Amino acid sequence: MSQARNPYEIHDYPSRRPTGVGPWTLAFALFGGTIAWTVHLIAGYSVANYMCGDAVAVWILHGLTVVALTVVALAFLTALRVVRHATRLPKGERTPEEDRDQFLASGGLLLAGLGFMAITFGEVAVVVAGCTP
Repeated sequence: MSQARNPYEIHDYPSRRPTGVGPWTLAFALFGGTIAWTVHLIAGYSVANYMCGDAVAVWILHGLTVVALTVVALAFLTALRVVRHATRLPKGERTPEEDRDQFLASGGLLLAGLGFMAITFGEVAVVVAGCTP
């Protein structure tokens, strides 16, 4: 009589090493764009609120935007790399870790795109309206 496999047990893939990406890489791919957007929003509001009379305030806001967009782009590229790494094998041959990575990194792609749009729209407001508290 054969013993039924428990679907919740850890699968044994002796011919392959563990294939999931590291937890910090996956966390950055998923949350990097959103955290950059949040920091940009809070820092930009603080600069506009406390330094709006200074001529340098607009340049600080532009600098914040460049830094935030760079972080968002890095998060997007990291998520894209994780998705490509996780989907290099057909669906039936992937490990559960690769499926998990692919799912979470796909969400990271969407969140990074949303963060990019939000930061860009904030920069458009700075360019059009200037520094207004």
